[in-house]
Amino acid sequence: MTTRLCFQICLLVCAVALLVAVQPMVWAQVTTGRIVGIVTDPSGSRVPGVAVTVTEIETSTSTTVNTDSEVPRI
Repeated sequence: MTTRLCFQICLLVCAVALLVAVQPMVWAQVTTGRIVGIVTDPSGSRVPGVAVTVTEIETSTSTTVNTDSEVPRI
């Protein structure tokens, strides 16, 4: 095996190792999420059409959605 080929293989192995090591940090930067739940009345019945407001504390950004009659799938 020549010195140049050994260097190329070593460089490839190091690059793959670096990508594997950095991958968890890349996924940590995902900025999407999901909130799932059921709005019920005191008797436990589902209540569609309720306005639910969620506020992100860091940016004070609020999002309001209305509930529907579908059962959430988790």
